[in-house]
Amino acid sequence: HIRLHCVRRLGNYFYPLQRHLDLQAEFDLMLRSGYLSRNPLTTDYVSRLRLGHERLVSRDFTISRGDVRSSADSFSLIGCSGVGKSKTIERILELYPKVIGHDEPFRVDQVVWCKLDCPYMGSPKQLCRSFFADIDTKLGSTYSRTYGGRDKTVDQLMLFMSQIANVHGLGVLILDEIQHLVEAKGAS
Repeated sequence: HIRLHCVRRLGNYFYPLQRHLDLQAEFDLMLRSGYLSRNPLTTDYVSRLRLGHERLVSRDFTISRGDVRSSADSFSLIGCSGVGKSKTIERILELYPKVIGHDEPFRVDQVVWCKLDCPYMGSPKQLCRSFFADIDTKLGSTYSRTYGGRDKTVDQLMLFMSQIANVHGLGVLILDEIQHLVEAKGAS
């Protein structure tokens, strides 16, 4: 019976191939380069927070970003169903903390990554609410209750998401199974 348990444990064994290592290196570069313009010691970070607050107060997407630079990057991981894309990303995420607490120059909890599974046949509203719930789980906050109300439009929810991501210096947002949003009824 001990041998049977040992054989069963082999199902959890992961041997990284070169493509896994390449993906992890690409992810790491994207994460770290994204933080270049989000350093809380720079005026860009403070300007980004101020502009985000102005957008929230006026509920206006058209307020210019001004001279705030972005160093954010992105990539897509596309492949046949069942080849291990999600599991590979989950293995990579295990290498990074979910949250890093900072005390200087002010107290802030930085969210390193947020992975959302798009709800099957779900709407963009559901995805936004999933974001708030994930951040609440990581930080013990109440963003879902404060910003995720049923009376909010998708534009409002996205505006709130953007500001929360800025305040907490979100490093990477991963959207898994994004095709569910395209397939959702009434999605545009």
